[in-house]
Amino acid sequence: MPTFQDVTLNATGSVAGGDGIWRSNDLSGTTNSVENTTYTPTHYVTATASGSDNGTSPSTPWTMAQALTNATAGNIIRIAPGTYSATATNDRFVPAHHPTNSGTSGNPIVFYAQYPAALNQGQTSLYTSMTHDESGTGGSPTIGAGNGRSYITWDGMYIDEATAEYESDSGPIVLFSCNNVIIKNCYVDGNTPTMPVPSDNHNSIRMEDAVDCEVANNYLFNARNVSDTHNGAGIMVYAFNRDSTGCNIHNNHIHSCGIGVYLKGEQGVNTIDNFDVHKNLITDCKFGIECGAVTGVTGSRVYQNLVIGDGTTCEYAIQLGRSEVSLLTIANNTIAKCEKGIEFFDAGTHAANTDTVNNIVYDPQTAGSPYFVNMGADGDSVTPAMAGLDDNCYYDPQSTAQWHKGPTDYSSLATWQAALGTCPVGDADCDSINSDPLFTDAANEDYTLTGSSPCLAANQSATDILNLQGGGTGASIDMGCYVAGATVGLAAL
Repeated sequence: MPTFQDVTLNATGSVAGGDGIWRSNDLSGTTNSVENTTYTPTHYVTATASGSDNGTSPSTPWTMAQALTNATAGNIIRIAPGTYSATATNDRFVPAHHPTNSGTSGNPIVFYAQYPAALNQGQTSLYTSMTHDESGTGGSPTIGAGNGRSYITWDGMYIDEATAEYESDSGPIVLFSCNNVIIKNCYVDGNTPTMPVPSDNHNSIRMEDAVDCEVANNYLFNARNVSDTHNGAGIMVYAFNRDSTGCNIHNNHIHSCGIGVYLKGEQGVNTIDNFDVHKNLITDCKFGIECGAVTGVTGSRVYQNLVIGDGTTCEYAIQLGRSEVSLLTIANNTIAKCEKGIEFFDAGTHAANTDTVNNIVYDPQTAGSPYFVNMGADGDSVTPAMAGLDDNCYYDPQSTAQWHKGPTDYSSLATWQAALGTCPVGDADCDSINSDPLFTDAANEDYTLTGSSPCLAANQSATDILNLQGGGTGASIDMGCYVAGATVGLAAL
């Protein structure tokens, strides 16, 4: 897999190749400049502004500080390439670049980079680089929204953590106790392997007590903590003082982090509710996606994600249920080269009414690795969570992968199904298949399906449980992430 410096994009801003399909062999050729022309700016910011102008034209620009102080609901501020520094707040929830005001419904405050960093990787002269000083004692986030700021958009910023003081339980982008905040097209270079302790729970983007927020189309690189666990996340979600609810995390490319997306929670009664995690590309991370580690995750959907391990260190692609989870749907994900495909952690105790359907688990990274794991003392029983397990495709080109339930491994789909009970028993994997999905070019990580794939809708019984195609929840559907014309990972503007 490439490092972030190698990623190139075509002129429309999607991964090179232009068709929305990730391939490792797309990572070559010429990088084109992508300018954001989707907004009509009301104000302008440059790095050389005098501080005495009104910001209403490119020739009379605001400074960044003026924009943060003066922007009001409905203002759309275009920020030219350059480096913009502020003073650390020494508060892990309050960004150094923090707007004074909130927007309103229908009239957000928008701060956008003229050239979005996630879509101009490697072109440093085009970056709108956000930094803050390191003179304080506690660091701070660089951008985001805290303390009730709402209806704010940050679009296209670049943050290199080597130039921005960090701390634990925070990150360069933080959404704290806010509503309707959007973070998109940003590029965060974590630099965290060289960071000294403390760096636990330090993430590229941290969402805490966030409501109706969106995190989309960002490139998040190298968010790891010192011990290299899932506490170093590309995106981490907490619910501390109130529920985090109604947020949409999609089309991010998260590369070489401890974990891609972590719906973690917080000790207490609050939950993470009604989240959508979809169309994200997660590559070379130690863990892929986890739901429910500290507090409950309910009514959420994880779908059409592509999780690709590096063949040696990806411990699991999707894990559920270290804390209570319920009413989750895990559908139409494609998983490749991870130690474990999908893991239910103590599913009978901590997971209920969960549907795990239409996924493809391919090429587990080492001999004997499990496609699916149900752990815990209840592992020998068919739990309520497992009753929603069906219509998945499992395949290992080396024919060594297994299914794991409690203390027992099962080396064939038939023995796995027999262990779950006489089909049909609920939906416990009775209609799943153990067949080569016939990807277009698995060697180059093109995981679209060929016309003869057994995972196509015409060749198996999967149904569109999330109505991704718009034809109703009973319609037939292909397995895997590339359905309904999906772009997985970074998309064009």
